[in-house]
Parts: sequence; structure tokens; C-alpha cells
Amino acid sequence: MSLRRYMSTKLGVPLADDLDDEDTKKNLLMLYQCMQQHTHNLHQPVPTQVAKRESINRNRSEADARLMHDYFIDGCTWGPKKFHGCLGMYRLLFLKIMHKICEVDPDFRKRKDAARIPGHSPHMKMYAVMKCLCIGIPPDSIDDYTRMAASTIYYYIKKFCDAIMFGFNAEYMRRPTMNDVKCLMKENAVRGFPGMLGILECMHWGCRVCQQDETGTHTSQKSYSTCVLEAVASYDRWFWHGYFGVGGPSNDLNVLKSSNLFDENLNGIAPPCHFTINANQSAQGYYLVDGIYKSYSVLVQAYGAPSGIPILELFNKYQMEKRKDVERTFGTLKSKFRILYHRCNYWEKKDMKSIMRTCLILHNIVVEDEHRDSEWNYVSDPPHALIVGYLRQKSEALQNPVLQERLRTDLAGHIWERHGQGLRDGEIPGDAIDNELDSGEDTDEVDVDQDHYDPGGLFLDSDSE
Repeated sequence: MSLRRYMSTKLGVPLADDLDDEDTKKNLLMLYQCMQQHTHNLHQPVPTQVAKRESINRNRSEADARLMHDYFIDGCTWGPKKFHGCLGMYRLLFLKIMHKICEVDPDFRKRKDAARIPGHSPHMKMYAVMKCLCIGIPPDSIDDYTRMAASTIYYYIKKFCDAIMFGFNAEYMRRPTMNDVKCLMKENAVRGFPGMLGILECMHWGCRVCQQDETGTHTSQKSYSTCVLEAVASYDRWFWHGYFGVGGPSNDLNVLKSSNLFDENLNGIAPPCHFTINANQSAQGYYLVDGIYKSYSVLVQAYGAPSGIPILELFNKYQMEKRKDVERTFGTLKSKFRILYHRCNYWEKKDMKSIMRTCLILHNIVVEDEHRDSEWNYVSDPPHALIVGYLRQKSEALQNPVLQERLRTDLAGHIWERHGQGLRDGEIPGDAIDNELDSGEDTDEVDVDQDHYDPGGLFLDSDSE
């Protein structure tokens, strides 16, 4: 009866109470359900059109053709100077590295997507990566020229760093081998520091963003968070050691405690380094450092207060001049890879480590290609015996003030003797000194503004090696 009364009210039609047959009840129930559905539909929101992902035709083939015309084909628009200024290296070295990366990582090769549209060439991919590393610009500022999305450039930067570390790290970030130690000792002996293996110094790289769980763990004298690079460099601006990304209060001592610089010395597998100063023999090399470090037997600092003693003041002068080698090396690294000059925008610390390692490796590759003596060849050492016990030992085991003071005293006397003989850097007793300037006449000079290479035979030399 309640349903009949409700329908009579809604429809405005009086229904008799004696309608009890089954058909009438079914019709009323069906009518009630239809009205309920109609009422439900009235209160539903109007459906909106689902937006699709925007598809952009970036004209990759046109961008690749423009890049080849500007930088790579015979008679291209920009010469070697412009190429070196934009990408940090000359064209032949760029192509050599690109060929090696394509062998290591197939993603850098030119492939087709799911729609059978050709992708970017390896030249364009590496150009975009090197542009971000050398100029330090964000990826979205070169998407109009490269026709690559910013996320794609970020992806290839990470892939590029992984390929560089996999293919070049063993050779270009190696610890000094026996052949390297001989060359270093020979060169440093004529510079007044026999037995020196390099200069130890640290450099800060600021990070613009820091994860919340690491807040306050990268503090330093800077007003922002930084990560510290501990490096050893030699006179020719070559990095022999690089340790980056340690947490905690960032100073040179904390970084040295956690680095692996002295692992070979502590485990007894370091290459032999025998030299004699003032009739005193030594079997291990040393590094020049500033005054913050402790009295390790393999570190040589300047005297804190010479107090007007000429021999000590002369030693400090020589020591500080030689320590400028690492400052020049850091300056070259930052000027060549401007991404290290600015604060890093990457979120993950592992990305910062990969970028820093990649820049160090590329720096050494460029130094070998442009500045280093061709006689300095990489010769790997034979495998050493297995290490028994712990691989990592505390660096405090090398702390020996007596040995350090004896080494510093011998160096001071050796430099004083050289200075008394009137020797300059690079000279040994008995050498003839030529003070005349080289005019450069009667020499075969190379015009670096001209392009002399064969684009068709770029990889012939690499394949034949």
C-alpha cells in the first residue's frame, strides 16, 4: 500500500486500493525503478573530454643535418677553435670518444622508434651532453637546436657518464704504475723535489638541492651545502686520484680519513719509489700539502714560522710554488667543464659523483691528447699478491713526525744547494743554460683554424688499432 500511495503522489494519478493483481504490481515496480534511475542521472556531473599526451614532431632528421653542417662535414661552418671552445676538445678526439661510447652503450647508436621514425644520431646525443657539461647550461635551453626534450637529455647525460666510467676509468683515472712513478720522479727531481708524486688538495662543489635526510651533513665554510673532491695532481695537470662525495663536516682531514689514497702504502703493494736526498735513502714517495694535515711520513707541509731563517723561507717559497700546480689543474677543470663552476642541480648524490668522475676522466683524456708527452705510455703493472687481512686500514698508521721532519729537512737542504748553484726548474747540474727566446722561425707550425680530416674515414683508425 505504501508503494501505491507513493506512486499516486508522484504521478498525480489516484490509484484504487483494490488493484492487487500481479501485473499491476510489476508495472508499478518497473515505473518506480525508471524514475529512480532518471533522478540519479540528473545529479551526475557532465563528463569532460580526456586530454591526450601531446605529440610533437621535432624534425630530428633536420636537426641532425644542421648539426653535421655546422660542426662535422668537410668545410663545416665552425672551425676547430669554435668546436674546442663549445665542446672542450677537438673534433677528432670527440669522434674517437663517441665511437667508443657507441661500442659500450648501444643506446647512443642511431635507432628507430616504434613508429619506424629515425631517432637522433650519436653526434647529436653526445653534442647535447657535452654542451651541458662544458657550458653548464640547463638541458631545456638547447632543446630548440638539438630537438631533444629536457628529460631525454638528462637521460643521456646519465648514460654518457656510465659509459665513460666503464670504458675509460681503468686507464685515465689509474693510480701511478711503476712506469708512471719513474716519469714523475724524473720530472720532479729536476724541479727540486725528488721523490714527489704529486700535490694533494681538496675542492668544493656546491649542491643547490639536498635530500631531507641529509640536511646538515654537507656543511663547510660555504654558506650552502657542498661536496668535497680530494684530488692528487701532477705538474702536467693530470689527476692521479679523485675521491668525491663524503658526508659529514667537510674538511680536508675528514675526507682523507675516508678516502683510499694510502691503501696501497698501508697494504705494501704501492709501486717502488726509491730516491736519495742528502745521502738519506727513502723507499716511498710523498705529496705536497698545506698545513692542515697531520705529520704523515708521506706528506710534506711548509714550515709554519720560518722566523727569518733563509733556508726555511726558501723551502716555503718553493713548496708553495709547486702547490700551485693543483690550483692550476682545478682552474682548468672548472673552466673546461663549467657545470662544476656552478652549484649542481641534481637531486641524487650518485648523479653528482658520476658527473664529477666523468669530468675528471675527460679532463685527463684531453690533457693526454693536447699537452702530454707522446713518450708517456700507459703500461699496466703485473698483478700483485693477494692481500691477507683487512683491505682498509686507518691512515693514522702513517703518522710519523720524526720521518716527516727528516724528509722536510733533507728537502730544505737540497733546495738550498740547488738555489746556490743557480739552477732553475727543469735544470740539472751540468746542463747548458740558453737564455735566448725561441723566435719560432724555421718551424713547422700548424694552423688550428683549418679543418684537415677525412669525414669518410673517421673510424678507420679506431678499427685498425
